[in-house]
Amino acid sequence: IPDERGGPVVLVTLATTRVDDAQLKELLAFKHLRELHLGKTKISDAGLHNIAAIHTLKLLNLYGTNVSGTGLKDLVELKNLAELRMGGPNLSN
Repeated sequence: IPDERGGPVVLVTLATTRVDDAQLKELLAFKHLRELHLGKTKISDAGLHNIAAIHTLKLLNLYGTNVSGTGLKDLVELKNLAELRMGGPNLSN
């Protein structure tokens, strides 16, 4: 999917929107996505398997979501991920 200039979409910001786990599969259409901002959305552990399929991601923002520490195991395959932003009530040490 090209951006408005004809190039590939490399950044998607859905922070503070109503996006949920079921809608994350739509992001798989962005084959060159490098940054994904999902802060303060309804995303939970259940949606992380779709994010894990976006192997081009370098930055993922999950701050203020319902993702827990146990859900992060799905992201292990993101070899290009250099920055993960997190924080929220469901995280534990």
